[in-house]
This record gives sequence, C-alpha cells and structure tokens, in this order.
Amino acid sequence: CNDINNETMSRMLDEFHFRQNAFIQMKDKEKAILEPVYKLLVVFPDRAYIPKFHAHFTDRVQFVPHHTAYYGDITPKGVTKSDGISPAAEYYHVALENTYAFGDGANDVTMLSYVGHGIAMERHAKELDAVKEFTTKSVLEEGIAYGLKHYGLI
Repeated sequence: CNDINNETMSRMLDEFHFRQNAFIQMKDKEKAILEPVYKLLVVFPDRAYIPKFHAHFTDRVQFVPHHTAYYGDITPKGVTKSDGISPAAEYYHVALENTYAFGDGANDVTMLSYVGHGIAMERHAKELDAVKEFTTKSVLEEGIAYGLKHYGLI
C-alpha cells in the first residue's frame, strides 16, 4: 500500500482485523522487491472506482471485488484458487472427494465447486450459494473449527 494510515486502508484493516505490519508500503521499495507476492488486494476509496479499474486492467489480470465493500483480489488472468488443489491432493495422496475448502467471496466459486466439500462462511457472496455444500459460522465465531467439527474432522 502507499499509505498504511490512509482512511480507506484503516477501514479495511478494521473490517478484517488485519495487522498493519501485514502490508508493505510501496515507498519501501527495497523491502517490496525482496518480498514474494502471491496475491494483490486493491482497496479503493469507494465502489465507484471498481468499474474504472476493470476498464483499464481486466485484459491483463482478474479482479474479483469483495462482496461487502470497496476492494478486491487481483490474480493473474486464468489462475484460480482451484489450480492448487489437485497438485496438493496428489502430493498428500488425498482423493479429491476427500478435500475440503472454506470460502466467502466470489473468487472462491471455482475452489468450492472443485473440492469434494465446499464450505461457505456465514457472511458470503451470493455466488457461493450455487456451489456450497454447507454454510458454517463466521470467522469471528470460529467458523473454520465449526465446519471441521461438522464434518467430523476434528
């Protein structure tokens, strides 16, 4: 981010209970170059910026806006969360029907539909309703643990 103390960043950090030190400020270029990037999160002052972003960048990257706010995930075009599931399952010798995934956003649709058991968090994007097998509690209510207990995994 270019200003961790920006009002928009502060709202997003509060909403997700993120720590400030989880983000690298862009002005710290040496550190930014050394750190690997796996996913980018774009935060806009309001939702009006999202169509502008789409107009300029969707030919190069995928942008999935968050279902409740003014930010979203950026990933390489054609890459989804489901791409890593098959290699991981194969590596650990787990049949695909015995895989589980938790998600809350539209960027989780492919992942939840790909695994054996797709689990939506309590507050989730409406797109997940078509592919989820179960809805668990919210993150703040220990939804991951609740879902794992539901399936008898813990």
